Amino acid sequence: MPSRNRSRSLAGFYGNYERWLFGSYFLTSHRTTAPLLVETCSDTVGQRDVSNPFYLTRTSREYALINGEEGQPYNPNSTGYIYRNYPMNGGGEPNLDHLSVTLPSADVANILARSNPNRPSVSLPVFVAELKDLPGLIRFVGRSTIQHARNLVRDGKATLAEANVAYQFGMAPLYSDLAKMFDFSDLVERKRNQLERLHSKGGLKRRITVGEASAQHDNAPGLMEGTPEIHGFFRKKTTGRRWATVRWRPVYTSIPSASQLDREAWMSTFGMHLSLADFWELLPWSWLIDYFTNIGDLLSAHRGGIPVEYSDVCVMTHMRTTMECVVTRVVPRGVIVQGTTIRTVESKARAPVSSSIILPSAKLPFLGAGQLSILASLSILKTR
Repeated sequence: MPSRNRSRSLAGFYGNYERWLFGSYFLTSHRTTAPLLVETCSDTVGQRDVSNPFYLTRTSREYALINGEEGQPYNPNSTGYIYRNYPMNGGGEPNLDHLSVTLPSADVANILARSNPNRPSVSLPVFVAELKDLPGLIRFVGRSTIQHARNLVRDGKATLAEANVAYQFGMAPLYSDLAKMFDFSDLVERKRNQLERLHSKGGLKRRITVGEASAQHDNAPGLMEGTPEIHGFFRKKTTGRRWATVRWRPVYTSIPSASQLDREAWMSTFGMHLSLADFWELLPWSWLIDYFTNIGDLLSAHRGGIPVEYSDVCVMTHMRTTMECVVTRVVPRGVIVQGTTIRTVESKARAPVSSSIILPSAKLPFLGAGQLSILASLSILKTR
């Protein structure tokens, strides 16, 4: 179907100042701003039933207004200026390119794994299987506490590393699952609402956050206006957000009864439909493999239970940069600056993603503080 390109703009405005010499009017200087809004949009028409690419760019501007008197314009023995809504542009149009920010890439397997209606809030079979490790964890915590107190100088780092690994992969998941199970009624109710939407006409549309990032840069202070003399600096800030949407529908079109929905909500909430994802989670070191591959996500994306299928996977990216003129000093006493000069540039993009075939892949992950602490602990234990 044909693509469509649209654009719109909003014209700028002008203000002025008058220059007076020895009590007499001399000249008027006008300043016209850049357009207050420039927007372009590219999309597709005639295909409302499928996901289409979309791209929008928008540049908007706001201007501080300078008003007041400088000097003594009406004094026959002096000179001066009279400002009337004179727009402050801060020394001209600055560079509005986005600052460099790093947004995580959108992994289709991860998006499907996190949005799958069959994804449990707590996998009860996995939780029960891991309970066998609880006595050993308790003994380890007590033993390592005593050992750390005795051998802090000789072997302190290794003991702390052991404790960190035991907590991250033993106690922390256990605490998290227990906390969720205490709120089981709310979890089941939320899952039931999801299943009702799943069986509705449009299916279940899920929005998954991929990541966000921001950066800021302040220019060196300097002269922003010569007439009148105004000092300040430019503050530039860029924010980026990325998210994904996916639509899930049941394979079978029959509408389940209320009792069937209740049963499926309970089963799905607590992972009672066993799948390969559960066995993968129980394997030693599978968590480390998942740092660098998408195997765990692949298994979770195709987790069974309610027969469902996905479609319309899209990735959205929103970038926004503001350039603010920060006033630090206005030299003429009779001059005031009202408002703030701000330029804003935005871009919004929607990209449909092919998800018919998802293959295992390797990746170089972004490791946060938690992951880095785990790898550091493993390194210490390896060299012990």
